[in-house]
Amino acid sequence: MSEDEIMRRALEEAVKADRGNDGVLDGPFSTEASPLLADLRALRQRVREATHDFEPKSQSAIIEATSQAWARDVSKQFLTAHKSTKNSPGGMSVSDALDALLDGAVMDVPSVALIDGHARGWGLFYPGHVNGAYGDGSVGKSVILAEIQARELNASGIVVHWEFDNNPVMTIIQRLLNAGAKPEAIRGRFHVIYTVDDRDSLTTDVRHAVKLVTLDAMNPAITALGCDPYHPSGVDTVIRECFQPFTLHGACGIFIDHVGHENKARQLGAIRKSQAVQGALYEAVRVSPLKPGLTGRTRLVLRKDNRGSLGVEGHDIAAAVMRSTVRAGDLAGAVETSFVQHDPASEWLAADEDPVDRIIRLADSYGLPDTAGRDAITAALKAHNEPPGSTDVRREAINRRRDRSSDPT
Repeated sequence: MSEDEIMRRALEEAVKADRGNDGVLDGPFSTEASPLLADLRALRQRVREATHDFEPKSQSAIIEATSQAWARDVSKQFLTAHKSTKNSPGGMSVSDALDALLDGAVMDVPSVALIDGHARGWGLFYPGHVNGAYGDGSVGKSVILAEIQARELNASGIVVHWEFDNNPVMTIIQRLLNAGAKPEAIRGRFHVIYTVDDRDSLTTDVRHAVKLVTLDAMNPAITALGCDPYHPSGVDTVIRECFQPFTLHGACGIFIDHVGHENKARQLGAIRKSQAVQGALYEAVRVSPLKPGLTGRTRLVLRKDNRGSLGVEGHDIAAAVMRSTVRAGDLAGAVETSFVQHDPASEWLAADEDPVDRIIRLADSYGLPDTAGRDAITAALKAHNEPPGSTDVRREAINRRRDRSSDPT
């Protein structure tokens, strides 16, 4: 087979792999000399020199096999380069960015997941950047994420969700419905994707119009993309493949992640994940669990603020208050979630609070009758992940509540 024919077949393989068709080409190739053709000829000459004392038939077979291997390699290079160009996220040009800033465009405003009562009307996460939240199991990360998704959907935004944490699509949709997302908004503007091919199936107009892109969860996403979760390149690959095609056009990116098995205050592979966040990164810390008929509460502790607008790292920025609207004992259902601005004074008050007064306050907040006994109060405290205190403290609290109910005044 001639070098020209080898070259032609290499290009045919590239086209066939890209199109999935029968290999028909768009038109004749240029007859001008190609650097690739020169490379192939040099390779074949090297094989000829190395096999100069072989039988002609054996030498020809080796040259042919080497040429075919070269052709396969060239076709893969063409295909990889083509896909890289096709899937380039693009984004705003330098000139457009400069004009926008000179015209007064405001950067670094955390406008996603608005915090109730915030003096500036700000939220927790930055649009146009990758943000994240991590925490132990059952702290409410998925409920918080569903709330943010539902808010964007109900505001007519397009939401893309990458699912790598083995949640069935019905579970994802149920969380959205529980968070109050409108069915027509889910049906028309919510996309659950699992692979890069799913991403590429979205039209260019949709990809550029996405307002929120979420990912659950970072570590399984790294392994699903064939990378090592303990190597920096794994995080970089997820950012490049899952977030950049959307965030470079203004979407807010949010991933959730798990913590290490031993150190519950730290993400798995925490250093590179933190470095990759160009928005805000939070640690989610459970205060009280969300259960049917109960209100869950999770602290959002700022661990990184690359834009510098949110506050002091290491401090609470807000609490996610998740109120179940179904009755205790029912199946999980609708949840009303709000993000409440953190009040530092509450920490000082809690630190100075008398332990007996604390038990009384919590029992009252749970709606327990004044006649409630030790078992009922202890069970309620444990259900809300509150330390029950000593036996003497609980006994004194129970007695005060009972005396209060029998006081005629």
